[in-house]
Amino acid sequence: MTRQPHTLGLTSIVAVGLDGAIGVHNGLPWHLKSDLRFFKQTTLDNVVIMGRKTFESIGGCLKKRENIVLSHRASLFPSHAGCHQAHGIGESLYLREKYKKKSAFIIGGGLTYAAFAPFVDRYLVTIVNSRFPHADAHFDHMIFGSPDDWNQKEIEVEKIDDAGADEFEFTVVELTHKDPAHIAELRSQQVSDYMDRNHFLKRKAMFSKASAGKKLDPITSLA
Repeated sequence: MTRQPHTLGLTSIVAVGLDGAIGVHNGLPWHLKSDLRFFKQTTLDNVVIMGRKTFESIGGCLKKRENIVLSHRASLFPSHAGCHQAHGIGESLYLREKYKKKSAFIIGGGLTYAAFAPFVDRYLVTIVNSRFPHADAHFDHMIFGSPDDWNQKEIEVEKIDDAGADEFEFTVVELTHKDPAHIAELRSQQVSDYMDRNHFLKRKAMFSKASAGKKLDPITSLA
């Protein structure tokens, strides 16, 4: 099945300590109220993709977002409005394509960031100005590949002016890939491979094509 590459981007959004820390005991190693607000404002009314452990750590699907939870378990939860389970990267990207008017964000955890890295064309990285030796989850900076592949700029984030709102200083950096069309093609190929493996979707696509032109025999077309 040949599919044209689409222009839907995919962003990883992550907060990282100077030592690569992103989590401890299934939670955050820091308290940054301003960054949490930035995360909420950025992802609200959009699509978020996460792994099972992140899903469990936040206590379920995030409100006012389309949630896609990647888990190889047969049935992590019954899929319902706003909350869908995917069993692989291809299915996750296939589900994401249903929301073409929304942006999509990978939100964790470490293994999920690494798994989706080849298909991400934008990063929003909160760099927390401290080290966290007790962290048990880390972000592998090697997933960026060559630094020459990315454009970088600092994002201005409004800080909450409350005492103790932010435990540490931080900055937010945006990385955008210099060849987003290539990354889009990689995503499209993942979706194509998923659809090719899913016989129901293949049949649905055949009948959709037939309804727009020549009629297919419903028996011989399924052979």
